Amino acid sequence: MELNLKASLKSTLLMEISLSDTEADWTVSLPVFQPSDFLTLPEGANHFRLFVAGASVDFVSGDRSFVLTPSDVLPLASATDAISLTVSKGDLDEANKVFILGVEFIQVVNGQEYAINNGAHNAAAILLAEKA
Repeated sequence: MELNLKASLKSTLLMEISLSDTEADWTVSLPVFQPSDFLTLPEGANHFRLFVAGASVDFVSGDRSFVLTPSDVLPLASATDAISLTVSKGDLDEANKVFILGVEFIQVVNGQEYAINNGAHNAAAILLAEKA
């Protein structure tokens, strides 16, 4: 399920990802890649960050939890190392859980990060859901 109507993850991150779903955690792995070949780049961005998140909710009590695991801020101009991002299911207390992958674009100027957050480019999607 896509989380941004203006920028889908499928149209922003143009590569196959490896997804691992174990009893203990969720992990997304990406091989070494050249961002300009596998990302749809917004004007003004010179860096990006990938992130995975886990969220859980108890629909009766309303209790919820959220865990975010971001990558480093990575330059768009050079190849990445292999990337592996994990969310521990043990950090999500409620029974209904979702696993999210996303990408956000950033402009770095004089060491200062500025988010490109006009809604047209940053993308995220729910990859997995489960009920314990």
